[in-house]
Amino acid sequence: ALPMHASVPLVVVKTTLKLDRLVKARSALNARPGWTPIFAKAICIVGRDEPALRTFYLKWPWPRFYELPRSVVMAVVIRDSFDRDVPVMSKLGVADEQSLTELDETLKQSKNGPRGAVPFIERQLRINRYPFLLRRLIWAIALNIGRQRANHFGTASITSLANLGVETVVAKA
Repeated sequence: ALPMHASVPLVVVKTTLKLDRLVKARSALNARPGWTPIFAKAICIVGRDEPALRTFYLKWPWPRFYELPRSVVMAVVIRDSFDRDVPVMSKLGVADEQSLTELDETLKQSKNGPRGAVPFIERQLRINRYPFLLRRLIWAIALNIGRQRANHFGTASITSLANLGVETVVAKA
């Protein structure tokens, strides 16, 4: 196992959502969009009115907060073209400006599209082949240029890895 180079604080947030009307509306459709596009669109719609959901803390070249004009959503997908199950980030973009059908198609293309058809994933794979120190430098730069941070990492990420046997473990004091 590789050592962890950054300390990541654990914050657990739990809430109950009332989705009865949404489940009913979704089940009435012939072509049902997945839950990820629905949540992506909802995150971006809420982000319009809540600047905190699209604000970053940047360290370079001086410490500051950077507010983006719009939310950008990323989603984790499992590519079918790899030898084993590998989660990769897929950029859904500004989900509130797209239809649920478009978002669903973007996810399907990210998961099943031919190698080279998804530039965002290809860029991740290319950077992953760079030497360790160069990768760290690229990450440091990308994480500290406001608009580029959103382009490469989004303002929100959605993941559902339960189908891979992953579960959230929360240490209780």
